[in-house]
Amino acid sequence: MRALPPQIAVADDWREIAGRFELTGAGIVNVAHFCAIEALANGTQAVERAFLQSAIVRELVKEGEIV
Repeated sequence: MRALPPQIAVADDWREIAGRFELTGAGIVNVAHFCAIEALANGTQAVERAFLQSAIVRELVKEGEIV
């Protein structure tokens, strides 16, 4: 995933997770930024599956989508 800094590792199955949701380009960037900032704020350099899913759902809610 090129939207994140190289020091941030993403869950191996991120493509499977992302394939289940439909986001705009801006939504994808928002999810990536949110995940990177939260990972660094939490003192970790990894984005786990559950956190990625919650960031996507958060973005969908923001865009007014039914989840």
